[in-house]
Amino acid sequence: PKDIKIDRQIAVIYELRRFWRYHPVTIRILTGLNAHWSSEPEVGRDRLFLELHKTVQYAKKRLWIQRMLGRAD
Repeated sequence: PKDIKIDRQIAVIYELRRFWRYHPVTIRILTGLNAHWSSEPEVGRDRLFLELHKTVQYAKKRLWIQRMLGRAD
C-alpha cells in the first residue's frame, strides 16, 4: 500500500539527520526532491513534505553549529 511506502520514505528522511558529515549533500538532495515532488502531487505527501522540511532545517542548523565550532569538513 502507498501508506507504507510514504512511511518508509519518512523514516529514511528522518534517519538522514544522523549522518552529520553528509548534511551538505542531504540538504541538496532533499531540496531537489522537494522541487520534483511538488510538481507531482500525491495523496499523503503532506506528511512526507513536513518531515523533509524538518530534516532540512535540522541539517542546516547542525551544519551551522559545526562550522561555528570549526568542525565542518
